[in-house]
Amino acid sequence: MKCEKVRALVRFTVKEGLRNKLLLALLLLSVVIFFGAIMLGRITVDDTARGVFEFGHFVIFIGIAAISVVYPIFNLRREIETRVYHTTLGLGFTRSEFLFGKFIGYTILSWLIYVIISLLFVISIKMFGTLPKNFFTSIYGLFIEIPVIVAISTVIAALSSGTIIAIFLATTFVIIGHVVGLVLNASRIEFYMAQWKVPALILSFVFPVLDYFNLEDFVLAPGIMPWHYYVGLAAYALFYVMAFLGFGIWRFEDKDLL
Repeated sequence: MKCEKVRALVRFTVKEGLRNKLLLALLLLSVVIFFGAIMLGRITVDDTARGVFEFGHFVIFIGIAAISVVYPIFNLRREIETRVYHTTLGLGFTRSEFLFGKFIGYTILSWLIYVIISLLFVISIKMFGTLPKNFFTSIYGLFIEIPVIVAISTVIAALSSGTIIAIFLATTFVIIGHVVGLVLNASRIEFYMAQWKVPALILSFVFPVLDYFNLEDFVLAPGIMPWHYYVGLAAYALFYVMAFLGFGIWRFEDKDLL
């Protein structure tokens, strides 16, 4: 795998994404829903700043997760189904370079959109109060989660047989990843009280617990998140990104593409 070719494919993917109508439409829809949620939080919660944060944080997660699933799958499946992929290979790219470059490009696009919406989020909160003390902790959590979601979507898109089934599988994976986290957190006391030999920490490496990236509690509760949690969260994300991409590249090399 040559870095020069990967960088070239990343630049092409990012430039193409910035001109893509689907991605722009998803961004516009996310912004509209975001401001709708901000107004809803302002109306329904007595503490205006808290309401804006809670509703805004939830909608940002939904919007960014949807973009990180839908756009990579639509774009990659289109290139495979319209045989653009073969043109790329004809220029001397390997399958691993193609998939890895696409993943990095999609991640950068999702990060750019996340930065835009986060800036709107900061402005909205400042309009109705003050930023929570640990506000940027929540920003970090989703920022680290985005590559994991994109890796899941990219690999499923490359290995699946259709766009709709790929979106369904990736969405299901993300939802289960957050539901598993809720179950583990709720039952962690029972794990230790029952003195099980397999603690929740080990189970969390059997399946990616995406709810670990939800750091909202550290923002709304007093105190500061320990620095080792930041490092551990990044390492956890890197572990699963490499695991998904490694498996995806291995299977993609042998996949018969018409």
